[in-house]
Amino acid sequence: MQLIILGQLIEKPSHGYAIKHTLDCIIGTRKKISWGSLYPILGKLEEKSLIKKVRSQQENGPTQKIYSITPKGQNHFLKLMAQSDYVSGDGRVIFRYKLLFFDKVGKQLRIKIITDYKQYCQDNIKLVKHHLREIEKQGFSPEKLPYISEDLWHSLKAFELEKVWTNKLLGRK
Repeated sequence: MQLIILGQLIEKPSHGYAIKHTLDCIIGTRKKISWGSLYPILGKLEEKSLIKKVRSQQENGPTQKIYSITPKGQNHFLKLMAQSDYVSGDGRVIFRYKLLFFDKVGKQLRIKIITDYKQYCQDNIKLVKHHLREIEKQGFSPEKLPYISEDLWHSLKAFELEKVWTNKLLGRK
């Protein structure tokens, strides 16, 4: 969430409604963020001096709270982008969140992000192949465990495709 919020605020200052709308669009409808979740996150980011809140008077309307990113927040955003810990979450999703903000980082960081994700894919290819060998070693055939085998083969092919895609991205830089 922090990455998306800070990335949005790098583009332009926004009010809570615009931030929530962006989060909902990016994260998707099944995981919509509630107002009760958003404002505590914004509050924590403000406490850490990563964002600041200013009030803006609208014509013929109430005062709005507009959030903008601070220089400290910009540095934190870059640190989040540079993190290569895809293990703690769904690596594919985290990588795609980072892709949203590729135009906000330099070429070297883009290369690092792609290379880290490529390594994540390679590690998962090895892991899935290991699981397939273990199942086979224990005498389980695809007929005995059809859904597990199908899932592992599907995961293997998905990670292999992701690795091919990262090579294309690296060629583009």
